[in-house]
Amino acid sequence: MRARQEFPFLPQWLIAGREAGAPRGMRPFGGSAEDLTVEFGLALRPELITELLARCCQAAVNADVDRHLLLEMPVGMRIEALVALAALTDPNPFCWRVHCASSGCGQESEFELTVDQIVSMSNELRERQTMQAEIGGVEVVLRRPTGVDQSEWLSQPAALECEAMLRAIFVRPSLDEVLETGVSLDSIALAIDEVMDTFDPLPGLHLSVVCPHCGTSADVSPDLVGPALERLSRAQQAVIGDVHRIASRYHWSERQILELPEWRRQSYLQLIEGTA
Repeated sequence: MRARQEFPFLPQWLIAGREAGAPRGMRPFGGSAEDLTVEFGLALRPELITELLARCCQAAVNADVDRHLLLEMPVGMRIEALVALAALTDPNPFCWRVHCASSGCGQESEFELTVDQIVSMSNELRERQTMQAEIGGVEVVLRRPTGVDQSEWLSQPAALECEAMLRAIFVRPSLDEVLETGVSLDSIALAIDEVMDTFDPLPGLHLSVVCPHCGTSADVSPDLVGPALERLSRAQQAVIGDVHRIASRYHWSERQILELPEWRRQSYLQLIEGTA
């Protein structure tokens, strides 16, 4: 488990007036008794990400992290923070498996991304709060979707989710005004996807991966959130296992064990395993 680190950079337009509650650093997940109460299998992803960040982020001295700020962060920045938090627990690159779709190949291979590579993909336009684009001949101003938006979309029927997403990110003119020009909802959605590939690339990340067996390139869309959550869930289970072994031998409470510095906890585990 790595030492504490700085929180990924947040732009001034997001934290203006709320600097005291803005996250400044992160501690590794799994170090407190409260971390063991997180239920990974039950919460919706936006809620789970907010909960994990709220528990592990640290604001300025004598100030709590502003949960509303965490919710109002753009989705891409929330993914960045989650990936960075997962890397505190396990700094190894994130890995995905892909099957080659080329006729006559079909081999499986792996590709990796480090946390630094993931974070660097969204740095270029971070300082811009909105993005101008042309959709169906109409000049529009768009914003990035946020954690609040995601939670609201999930409350919509599946058939209305796409439209709800689009309504949220139009700053001006409104979605209805653009639709009135005769542009179809599908065309708008396709154009928005292209804009967000540049403006907020992490939520719908696309990569070109070359098959090492036949050299064929393929477009892949790795899920960044799933592996990060899996890594944090494994960290939680590992701590629960450590607590179980120490409690079984010394009969201390869960909180007493978790209040021990990690190096002391590991020393007791080594004694139990007979390796010290």
